[in-house]
This record gives sequence, structure tokens and C-alpha cells, in this order.
Amino acid sequence: MRKLLLTIVAILLLLYLGILLSVFFFQESFIFHPDHIPADYSFEQYPQAEEVFLDASDGGKINALYFKARSDKGRSNEVLLYFHGNAGALDRWGNVAYDFTKHDHDVFIIDYRTYGKSTGKMSQKALYDDAQLAYDFLRERYPERSIKIYGRSIGTGIASHLASNNKAGALILETPYFNLMDLAKDYFKFLPKGKLLKYTFENDKHLRNADMPAYIFHGTADRIVPLESGLKLEPLLEDNHFFIIQGANHHNISEYPLYHEKLGQILKGEI
Repeated sequence: MRKLLLTIVAILLLLYLGILLSVFFFQESFIFHPDHIPADYSFEQYPQAEEVFLDASDGGKINALYFKARSDKGRSNEVLLYFHGNAGALDRWGNVAYDFTKHDHDVFIIDYRTYGKSTGKMSQKALYDDAQLAYDFLRERYPERSIKIYGRSIGTGIASHLASNNKAGALILETPYFNLMDLAKDYFKFLPKGKLLKYTFENDKHLRNADMPAYIFHGTADRIVPLESGLKLEPLLEDNHFFIIQGANHHNISEYPLYHEKLGQILKGEI
């Protein structure tokens, strides 16, 4: 009987170890769900946008769409740098630009490595470096405090890190998590503490170091990033900078009037 129990325990430990190894070595497939776009694809659905390629120092190429708020294609005085969620590519994500161009903000949206037409080896450092590359592109064209950084879902971790290392005008996070390990524990209760994840995306740490006003939008019906994870960030914000959208889920916050009301106030510098 004792030998049988030991055998069962050994099998369970091996299974547990196998699961942990799978999470470690295949975590990118859990976190990122890119769509690919042919190199000759033309973004004709976005006539306001200019297609841009940024050259990363390691040879990667980062594809971006640069939307001009003004019909004469001249630059606005304000710009928003947008980091999208973990699925899709610019052929779909470009639609978000119109929520900001109507407030006279130009918009710059990048596709992460392996997304869309972007190339290069994926890593957390590479994502952070590419974000800085995009920020520097805008800093050459706008006063730094005229740049606002916006992150959605997985992109909040990239946006908050960028904000912690620069002097932009504002940081806006939509459906953020406390940090990626905190979120992963909701999905994988068995994960041990420590450095199992190669992607940490520590919104909690970066918000503490961000020298700019920060704002958060989160829905009460979010089942991807639970509101409870986002609410852990509320103490790091100024009063009334956490906006709870009643009934909104992870994907439809922009369908709610309160989002547009508060977003407009943020972009106009009223809150």
C-alpha cells in the first residue's frame, strides 16, 4: 500500500512538473495571439493613416499606423501612443483611432513583434524597447508633454513601463491587471511564486514610478481581467481617476457613454 501511495505521489509530482515546464516554455502561446498581415497589404480602410516602419536595433521591423486628426493631414498639437491587446493586428486595431482623433489627437499605433507585418524575436525587453522606439519617433515631432500613452489589456503592461521611464502628459489604462503573475494566478491556481513567467508586466511597480497623471477604465463584467485585479491599482492613482464602467466586459468599454465622457475630459485636460 505504501509503495502504491509513493508511486501515485511520484506520478502527480511529475505531472505537476510537466505542467510547470509547459507554462514556462510555451507561455508566449498563452499570452500572445497574433494575426499576420501580408507584406503587400494596404490599409485602405484607414484613409487618415500613414503606414510607418520603425527599425529596431536588433534588426526587427515594427509596423505602425500614424493617424492624423486633421483632414489636411497636418499634425495636431497632441498625440496618443496606443498599445493594443493580445490578439489581432493593425488591420483591426486601427479602428480605435477614431475615439481619439475626434478629440483632435493624432494617434500612433504599433503592432508588436510577430503581429501583422512586424518582425523580430519576441521578448519582454524587446517589447519595452520597441515601445521606447515608438515614443522617440513621436518625441521628435511633438513636445513631450503633448504625448499621451494608452494601453489596453496586455498593452497596459507595456504602456505603464514606458510611462515610468519618460515624461509624457498622461497615462491611460483600459482593463489593466495588477501584474501578469497576479492575473496568471486567476487562471492557473497551481502556479508557484517566483519567476516562472518571463513576461511580468508589472503595472503596480511602474505606476508608482510614473511621473504623470494616470487614469484607469475597467468594466464590472470583465471575465478576462477581473475588475478585482484592476482595483488593486486604484491606491496608486489620484482621487477619482479610476472609472468603473457598469456592465462593460473586457471588449466593449468603448460602447458605454461614460467611457467617452471621461475620455474626452482626460484628453482635454479637464481631469
